[in-house]
Amino acid sequence: MSNHERSGLSQRLTILSVLSAGSALLLVLIAFAFTSVLSHQEEERHRLETLAAVIGTNSETALRRRDSAQADQQLAPLGHDRYILQAALYDSDEQLLAHYAPVRPALAWIPSTRVHRAVLSRGEPTGAVVIERSELPMWVDILKNLGAACVTAVLAFMTALLIAARSRGSVAEPVARLIAAAQQVSRGQ
Repeated sequence: MSNHERSGLSQRLTILSVLSAGSALLLVLIAFAFTSVLSHQEEERHRLETLAAVIGTNSETALRRRDSAQADQQLAPLGHDRYILQAALYDSDEQLLAHYAPVRPALAWIPSTRVHRAVLSRGEPTGAVVIERSELPMWVDILKNLGAACVTAVLAFMTALLIAARSRGSVAEPVARLIAAAQQVSRGQ
């Protein structure tokens, strides 16, 4: 068997290794990205719902009394989270009682999560809390995780290429000898 034929078999084995390892890594990376986005969004929503529940519980008296000054005080600590875009407290008649909006401008192109939570006092609705927060920190975290996953995938792919390159001779050479022997037998030599 000529060197050219052995080289072709070796190249085919390398291509097969590259395609199988590459497609498996790509599939894993896509699955990781999808689950990462879903879990981060769920976590963000849960965090905002918890914050809305705390504000709602602390604002029950202000909502019952329709005390806008006290309601404003309940929303004031939101200023410590630079990603809160706005928050509001509504009384039981759905009238705005207090509103928080930061002085800094919000970037319209950045997606946000909004939570609306009813406030109950002794089982009776006394109002509602609405909080909207930018998803920028969530997306930055997702991109960091995906970047690390991409680097890991590239390193795994390179490792697979090195293993394929080192082992192709041990696979290709015996197969090439077997083909050569089969050709000799078929020629009757």
